[in-house]
Amino acid sequence: MMKTLVMGGYGSVGGKIVMNLIGEPNIELYLAGRSLKKAKQFQETLNGCVKVFNFEGASPQELRKIEDFQLIINCVEDLVSDLVDYCAHKGIHYIDITANNELIVSSERYENLESTIVQGAGLSPGLTNLLSAGHLMEFDLPMETRHHLLFSLGDRHGKDALRWLLKELTRVYATRRGKMKPLSDSYAAYIPAVSRIVEFYNFNYADQHIIEKQFGGVVASTGMNFKEKWIIPLLKLSGYVFDISPVSNHRTIQSLADLLSRLHIGNSEVSINVKSYGIQDGVRCSKEVNYVFDSEAQITADVACHVVTQIISGESKNGVQLVSDVIDAELFESNRIR
Repeated sequence: MMKTLVMGGYGSVGGKIVMNLIGEPNIELYLAGRSLKKAKQFQETLNGCVKVFNFEGASPQELRKIEDFQLIINCVEDLVSDLVDYCAHKGIHYIDITANNELIVSSERYENLESTIVQGAGLSPGLTNLLSAGHLMEFDLPMETRHHLLFSLGDRHGKDALRWLLKELTRVYATRRGKMKPLSDSYAAYIPAVSRIVEFYNFNYADQHIIEKQFGGVVASTGMNFKEKWIIPLLKLSGYVFDISPVSNHRTIQSLADLLSRLHIGNSEVSINVKSYGIQDGVRCSKEVNYVFDSEAQITADVACHVVTQIISGESKNGVQLVSDVIDAELFESNRIR
């Protein structure tokens, strides 16, 4: 039995991970989070199928409390840096769902590990990398890949994820396309799930950086939009306000994240389109796939749990691994639109 702790195990994604893992015969399952009260309340809804672990932050004494665990699944953004470092040095398997590229890159410093470290085990990064890497490896000369994400406000978005999104609005980032400000560029793609062409706006998702590092010379980009057409104008306006009034950003971001986390409009479907270009047999060609899922939270939980399965089965290699190193796109075939 692998003693496993889901940090943030009662949140929008962590709760789904816990529910996915209940009944897994090879796991002794615990959950923890910022609030012991919320953890216990969630435990009660599961009829005691999971144990609650009291973890009160990333101080040295609190970190020592997790030394007996063999696997940590972390859904709390603020704890990523401390937890991954502790797990790497203690030989504890570690998975997180962070979308922060700086945190993912920082883990590359770990060498000769006695455990598996997988960061960004979610939608983007995660599933999008899995899909585009599969395409790019089929080309004789891979050239470009584009990830298109169409979200819905009916989904339950965690406050950590929303705060990250809002903070990124003013951050200039660089890919092989050059330096870009979020939402400053757009391009269109046909999305079968909604039967129309959708305009997608660039954003600083980690998946594009991971792909460009994995495939030298490939140009990668990730664009997003919402079915609710007023969301992108709201985000653009928010970015403008944050630029001209940086002093009040923290309070404004907190308030706006609280508001968006309470909005539930329409369904929660997420549509994914990945299109890649390259040279094959001397001819420039493209490969494209489309997927639709019930919710972003469920995709993220499913990706993370598939990684868990590989770790507990002993199929994963020790060291820092990409999602595409650990699991296969065939696991999501039932969500593919042909």
